[in-house]
Amino acid sequence: MERARCCAPDCRSGCVDQFAMLSCGHLLCKKHTPAETALNEGRKARCGVCGVDEEIKQWSLTCGCVVSKLDGFEVFATREGSRISLLRVRCQKKHEMLVSNIKWVSSRYAYNAILSYLSEVLKDDSITTLDFNCDKVGDEGAEAIANSLMYLHYKFITLNLWSNDISDKGAKAIAELLKNDNYKLASLNLRINQIGYEEARAMSMTLRNENWRLTIIELGNNDLSEELLKSIYRILEEKKAILSRIQLAETAVKSEERKRLAEAQQKNVDLAELLKSNLEMCDASIRESNEKKTVIDKQQNLHKKSDMITQLDESLKKVEEDFKLASEKIVEQIGKKAAEVREFRRILSAKGEEVNKRIAEEDEEKKKPLSAAKGECAHNHIV
Repeated sequence: MERARCCAPDCRSGCVDQFAMLSCGHLLCKKHTPAETALNEGRKARCGVCGVDEEIKQWSLTCGCVVSKLDGFEVFATREGSRISLLRVRCQKKHEMLVSNIKWVSSRYAYNAILSYLSEVLKDDSITTLDFNCDKVGDEGAEAIANSLMYLHYKFITLNLWSNDISDKGAKAIAELLKNDNYKLASLNLRINQIGYEEARAMSMTLRNENWRLTIIELGNNDLSEELLKSIYRILEEKKAILSRIQLAETAVKSEERKRLAEAQQKNVDLAELLKSNLEMCDASIRESNEKKTVIDKQQNLHKKSDMITQLDESLKKVEEDFKLASEKIVEQIGKKAAEVREFRRILSAKGEEVNKRIAEEDEEKKKPLSAAKGECAHNHIV
């Protein structure tokens, strides 16, 4: 079955999993579908086949459903004691999927749905942990989560947003949360996101805030700027934060930055173990990264060899199939020739019988006059 193709001029990727259908009937893959704008109604995109802007009529979801509007969707999560995790969404047919499946259709709908759900569920003051690790909530989800936590007065919250595709808007919303006097976050995990220079700048401003309450912050695997690192050093040196753990491993921790960490360690005896631990984490991270690279290289070599063996197997199978096909054709041709020979023999035998019959008939015709003559002679002799 031929896969549906994206109609964007510079893209011919498959559109089977997720696509937007234009009013002309052509498809756009998720990558080439324009982001939602302020004018939600009549959202249009350029059709690479028709050459004009066409209205987007339908969107497909990874569950297989195709929708024209986002009515009847339900955001939910898993509750385990004081912990909420696995933020998901159900479509009208009750298929469960990541929130990102509706975010690309309507970012405002995703934001409002998450905000509405969390605002309701967080009324239960026994909840202390939001663990949305790898839930791919994106910037809209991060904004909704930050706004839902903005005015909670009753508890400290542990917020885990590890690997959620958070970048500019999401990081700034979390920065606003950290600046708010009402926030109660004690532990924040933002590892493995796309927090870069501009986002880090907004967060660095909150790190200088006198109301800083975080005791645990994890920022590994982000493109942290020098400004953010300087702000962290300043906090450590001036004792403006009570930190039990700060995680910077797997970031761009260069030799001069490690020197600054060491200097901060000497100036702040209370945080000596903290900084020592972080340096050890950096070293361990580098070693682990090198080990992983070695393992990955070996795995890649094994995969290459496996691919070569697979290709050889496929080639051998093709040769066997070709040989089998050729053998079948030869057998078929031999059968046809044998049938032709049998038919020729049958015809030849029939011709022989016909010839013999004619010879016999001719002999009989020749014998008739002779018999008649003999009979006449015998009659005359008697007379």
